[in-house]
Amino acid sequence: MRALILLIIGLSTISLSAQQEQPIKRISTGIKIGTEIGFMGLESSNFDANTEAGVGYSIIVDFLEYQINDQFSANIGVGFTNRKYRQKIKSVSFVDILAEASGREHLLIQNVEIPITGKYYFEKKDSRQLYLIGGATVYYNLRNSFQQELFFSDGTIWEYNHQNDVKRTTLAATFGAGLQFDTNYHISYIIEPILQINPNQISFLYGRDANALISVGLMAGVKF
Repeated sequence: MRALILLIIGLSTISLSAQQEQPIKRISTGIKIGTEIGFMGLESSNFDANTEAGVGYSIIVDFLEYQINDQFSANIGVGFTNRKYRQKIKSVSFVDILAEASGREHLLIQNVEIPITGKYYFEKKDSRQLYLIGGATVYYNLRNSFQQELFFSDGTIWEYNHQNDVKRTTLAATFGAGLQFDTNYHISYIIEPILQINPNQISFLYGRDANALISVGLMAGVKF
């Protein structure tokens, strides 16, 4: 009788433990969109110029996440980015023109991007979970365009539009964080602030050349 009681207690304990342990969802997918602010790391030159904020957007149309364990996961995605950068030039001089001029140069870059990152998840609190992101993003340039604007003291405005050589394929460092909200319907909502640094060499006509393209973004989406 005593052995039977011990057996029943043991089976009950195993059953309760099995109910408490939740299996890890290994594979997730989803979509996220966001807005981005672009800045440039400008090289030193004789021009008095400063980088300004350019607002763009990013769409990750599909991403795949593999959960290694409760804390770590690996992520790969495919997306489209429309990034804008610009610099303001305080003084532009011409040999044959006496009027003083200032300028602004705009850069538009449209890329296909493939982010390859890892995530570190902190302990979940209720339905919320914080995580960190680190890795790299591969960019393939689809299109780029440049615009130069010159503003003369006499009211004259000159505008130029053209294309310039940029690296067709570049690799950017990607860092960020995220907050995941789980629901009872196998759907999670995510918010991610992202920082990307792209060491792309860009030559401008009037201002300072760039040695890095920096974007700060805020992404939001759903994960299934």
